[in-house]
Order: sequence, then structure tokens, then C-alpha cells
Amino acid sequence: MTAVTAPEKVWAEACEAATVAWKATEPTPIVVYTPKGLFDDTPDLEKPVYHHSEGVCGFGWIVIEDGRTSFARWLKKHDIGNQSAYYGGRVVWSSYLVPEDRASQSLARKEAAVGAAVEVLRKAGIQAHAMSRMD
Repeated sequence: MTAVTAPEKVWAEACEAATVAWKATEPTPIVVYTPKGLFDDTPDLEKPVYHHSEGVCGFGWIVIEDGRTSFARWLKKHDIGNQSAYYGGRVVWSSYLVPEDRASQSLARKEAAVGAAVEVLRKAGIQAHAMSRMD
């Protein structure tokens, strides 16, 4: 286990990188409609059609692989993320990194944010990886 000398500094850098990536991401918009039939994908324009500028919905999170590290303990002490029985270590959702994230469900933005944060964490010697899934 590698000790992180200034976990608050690493966390601040990770949050900054996540915020920059989140804001710089332009999600691909989607249109949601009801098709005319089972084998006809043409939109039924008599039913509602929705344009969603934030693209597909989803989740993004970081897994800190070893919950026994000083960094994981620092996160726990500051009530950041959760202990994970499934992944091991500590799980930190994208909304902990970017406060604006709570107002968006964009999978693209969440993936960009957690990816940028993981790069910072890895450079600091923290074993972590980014994960996401479409909702």
C-alpha cells in the first residue's frame, strides 16, 4: 500500500479534472419516440416525441481498489463515497466529484468526469478505475 501524503490535495485535483472534463463534454442528443409498429421504426407523430440534449442517461463511478489505503481512509473520514462489498475498496460516484453532476443524467458527462479523476488518482499512485453503465 502506498501512502498518499496529501489526500486532500489529490482529491481537489481529481475534482478539478473531473469538473473540467464534465463541462467540456458535449453529449450526443437523442430523440425518444414511439414507433408506428413492431416492425416499423418510423416515429408515430400522433404520440409524444422528446428531444433530450444531454444524450443517454447513465451512471459513472470510481472504484478505489484497496479500502485499506490512507487515501481510502481519508475518503471515509470525510464521508466521500461508500465501502463496496461488491467491488472491494471504496466506490465514489461522479456526483461527489462534480456538484453540477446532480442536475444531469448524461452518461457521456459522467464517463468523462470519472475518467479524468482516475487519471489524477493513478498519477498519485492510487489504484483506481472508472466504471459506468447506461440507465
